[in-house]
Amino acid sequence: MIIREVEHLDIPFKGKASICHLEDGQCLAVFAVFAGFYRDRSSVLNELSNGHIASLELPESLQPLWLEQTGYVSRTQGGIVFLNPPSADASLNPLLFIKPNQIELFEQPHDALHNNNCVASMALR
Repeated sequence: MIIREVEHLDIPFKGKASICHLEDGQCLAVFAVFAGFYRDRSSVLNELSNGHIASLELPESLQPLWLEQTGYVSRTQGGIVFLNPPSADASLNPLLFIKPNQIELFEQPHDALHNNNCVASMALR
């Protein structure tokens, strides 16, 4: 799954979010303490819709720092979402790796490259 664009919003009753729009219209939304996968953008904005697919809690040690220019996401590449380093430990470079059937959270890019030390994951099916 390839990320087409990222937008940063302050959503009423939910807080700040970085929404990664995938080519198929689905969205990965990164909030302060969790990431959620949704059918489309409107499902992220309207919690009464039936579009929430899955979510995973971000451990406190990996919760990204919000920056006005980039939100919670420092950059994307293909199906990889690089999160801003947590304020507590700038040596960590957390990322979310979007795979066809799941999204995995890793502390470092080399862990994702070798598929080692997955911190958390969410099933998409």
